[in-house]
Amino acid sequence: MPTKKKKKDRKRNKPELDLELDDDNHTQETQSITSDDDSAEMLNLLARYECLYLNPQYSDLTIICGTEVFPVHRNIVCPRSSYFARSCGGNFKEALGTIELKDQDPNLIRKVLQFLYTGDYTFEIDGDEEKEDNLGQPSSQDHSRGFNACQFHVRMYAQADYFQIDGLKSRAERYFRGSFLDQPSKDPFEAIITEIYTSIPESDEQIRDAAIELTMDNLETLRNGTEVILLDGFLKRSPAFAADLCIAMLKRRSESQKEEIFRPAASKPLFTLYGGH
Repeated sequence: MPTKKKKKDRKRNKPELDLELDDDNHTQETQSITSDDDSAEMLNLLARYECLYLNPQYSDLTIICGTEVFPVHRNIVCPRSSYFARSCGGNFKEALGTIELKDQDPNLIRKVLQFLYTGDYTFEIDGDEEKEDNLGQPSSQDHSRGFNACQFHVRMYAQADYFQIDGLKSRAERYFRGSFLDQPSKDPFEAIITEIYTSIPESDEQIRDAAIELTMDNLETLRNGTEVILLDGFLKRSPAFAADLCIAMLKRRSESQKEEIFRPAASKPLFTLYGGH
């Protein structure tokens, strides 16, 4: 397909970049990117910047995380992340060209940057890179490694919240929903819920609401499957999750009863209404 051919050409010409990052038109184009990471306009624009991902050419900002050093470009990362925009705009060390991220996972930072440059992120299992779109159908080999893809997406959501990247939050939630019960067993499920309720601020209800909704939609599997996944003991150890689940179930039940009350009764034949037999 033409798009694939274009991508190959881009990789082949990577050493001969001819991009003016300080050009006014470039800045205006970059700032026009919105949080709608599925828009064709944004994807076309990001395709021009993909070759700059982790590329030191034209880099004017360095991110240090642990032992990892990432070369980045302000005109790409700042318009899409309020965190980086604020850091580079103030009278701080970051404004001089260096951002040091302490207490952060370099692997997750790499994925955050990948999203900022490409509009998507990938994951690696034992060195093999896979697109996140394939997470909905993991192989048995993935299960044997104990890789919890769903929990990984929760962590990416937390990164999106920290760095204030709305598009990444939407993408991570989408992948989270698609991989929620990839590993239908007790330990992965409890790890996912615990991750959400410990790493995501309580004020951010988006991912919590998604977890509660998915839990209610899959109660039959979680409670009555071959293995009981959602145990009473876990609910007692996770009062915030248990309370949210209880409230959501009551609300759903109440709405269901209202629908039954206001549902029109089946019409009866006219002869019945007038005493006919």
